[in-house]
Amino acid sequence: NAAIFAFKTLKFFRDGFLFSIRFKLVVALMALMLVPLIGAQSWMAWRMHRSHVEVETAAVERGLQRLLVAIDTELKLHEKLVNDWANWTEFAHYVQQPQRSFAEANLNPDAIAAAGFRWIAVLDGQQRTLRTVSRDSTDPLAVLASPYGPHLLRVPEPGERGCGLGRWNGEWMALCRQ
Repeated sequence: NAAIFAFKTLKFFRDGFLFSIRFKLVVALMALMLVPLIGAQSWMAWRMHRSHVEVETAAVERGLQRLLVAIDTELKLHEKLVNDWANWTEFAHYVQQPQRSFAEANLNPDAIAAAGFRWIAVLDGQQRTLRTVSRDSTDPLAVLASPYGPHLLRVPEPGERGCGLGRWNGEWMALCRQ
């Protein structure tokens, strides 16, 4: 069988089919059909990829916009809560004249947990620490000594945001000041 196949193949080339007009026409017609098909497929793949990228980009932008709105809303709630505590009359009196009974009753882990705080640091007008309370392992003095410290220790200007996001010990935290 192999010998017959080789003979037929040699006969195929020997008869000059490779150079005949029929072979040239078949190759030309195939090329005329394949070139537009390959071109159309390439164009469609490029166009679909571009459209897909645009759709994905728009979806990511919408998702990020929703995330930013949620974060902004959360920061505003924290800012309001910190502002409420700062403008609490008894708290303001405590800052001016610290009293142990007020601190034990209102500045303890249970009280800050009820307010939704992880930790709190109370400083007087000269930035001396009056009290620090933490309901977890966070050290408020370490946070104040960190790169966030200068921002947290500065009194916000009127209309300036008092809260922002910060990363501490691998977790995101809302850091607020008033």
